Amino acid sequence: MLDVQHLLNWSYLRRTVDGWLPTKTYALNLDRQSQFKKVNGISFNINTGKIKFLLQVAQSKEHGLFDANDVQEVLTKGITNSLFTLDQPAVEFPSHPFQEMRYGPSSLSKTNFLSTLLHADYLLKMISTGVEVCSGPPFQIRDASDGFMKRLPEWLQEELKPIDERNDCAIMNSVHRFWIEAGEIAYQHQFDENNNIITYYLDDVPMHVKKQLMQYDEQGNLIDDVSELDDDHSPEGEFTQAFTRYY
Repeated sequence: MLDVQHLLNWSYLRRTVDGWLPTKTYALNLDRQSQFKKVNGISFNINTGKIKFLLQVAQSKEHGLFDANDVQEVLTKGITNSLFTLDQPAVEFPSHPFQEMRYGPSSLSKTNFLSTLLHADYLLKMISTGVEVCSGPPFQIRDASDGFMKRLPEWLQEELKPIDERNDCAIMNSVHRFWIEAGEIAYQHQFDENNNIITYYLDDVPMHVKKQLMQYDEQGNLIDDVSELDDDHSPEGEFTQAFTRYY
């Protein structure tokens, strides 16, 4: 239980004294001296081998999304990709209150990168169900609409309303998993012949929220259901499309 509490109380996120996410927007708790908003590109000096990162500095702390420590973490640990999931406990533990965190590669262990993946996935779960979980034991719950969702304008709250509040919802008869997936990054390159420097400029990363219908196998394990077409016009489909549109 202490491990769960530690994971939920990530130092980058502000919480209330009683463990809830605030109803107002606050900046991330990043290094004050090196806050960045975006990676614009990277350049290579072919003669010297020097590498330069083109990072867009955040003009205010409210716009900061990462800092120099995050950049160093990715480079020193050689993180080139990532996979994260919160899975249901094994069938022999039907009353287990927590999910199992699985991730890859192993170099993500004990990093802010991993904490980012965890809290992004956890937010997706809380928004899709409309339920917020407190970060301290006994991990009480409340309606997300009474908590962190108040940060969003009303029209966006309506677009991202929980699955069970949507038309034609049959949530008791179906199980879906949701995940966030990055698309391919478009880029342009430029070669400086005078200085023998090649620069790659990166476009914004396209992000998609996806879903998959699931079913229980004979042993009681949740597995992907590929026997029928997953309806994009279902409440789950509408949710993922709206989340992707406003990501």
